[in-house]
Amino acid sequence: MLDWISSWLTNRRQRVCIQGKFSSWILVTSGVPEGSHTRAGVISLFLIFINDLDMGIENWILKFSDDTKIFSELSQVKDCDKLQKDLELLHKWSVDWQMQFNTEKCKVMHIGRHNTMFTYTIENKQLEAVKQERDLRFIIAEDLKPSAHCTERYTKANRMLGLIKRTVSSRQPGIMLNLYKSIVRRHVKYCSPAWSLPSFKRRLKTELFTRSYPDSSGRVCPSSLLTITSP
Repeated sequence: MLDWISSWLTNRRQRVCIQGKFSSWILVTSGVPEGSHTRAGVISLFLIFINDLDMGIENWILKFSDDTKIFSELSQVKDCDKLQKDLELLHKWSVDWQMQFNTEKCKVMHIGRHNTMFTYTIENKQLEAVKQERDLRFIIAEDLKPSAHCTERYTKANRMLGLIKRTVSSRQPGIMLNLYKSIVRRHVKYCSPAWSLPSFKRRLKTELFTRSYPDSSGRVCPSSLLTITSP
């Protein structure tokens, strides 16, 4: 494994081809590898590199690529101290492996009415407490309600519908259907299992979105755009 990694990272060369003319070879000393196979190799190396990140951590921790979340149920002050200790362990790991955390991007979210609102630090820097945060394009709020995410999704979808109305003169059903599926529906459907819960406000917002471009059958008609109820 070590030989494979060494051969992959060392003695890399590149040259440029323009209209069949090649430049001379030069050594690549830095840069970002591109390509699906190369990117997969980079991700694999990164996952191996951070594999021991959670060693010694007492609370729950989630790792996804270069994003790490640590969380715990806090009922006493000692629980907060334990969480702070885990943050210190993470910081120590980053120092040992020369992969410093960007503390400006590290946030704290206090969930629950009886939360003690404990102040957490990394590298003696107080972490910013936020009421909502975006995680993998999904907005998570401190009350765990998806209202903010739904509002943003519907706003973007409506913006795309307006763009279609202003820039596309054709109202042929086939064209409208393809436009809707490609640039509108994906905004509303993204992560829908996480937020499609029974809620009067969200149902009302869906109906208002649908009625903005009315079509009782949920299909494209020559005089309107496709509605949210379309397949």
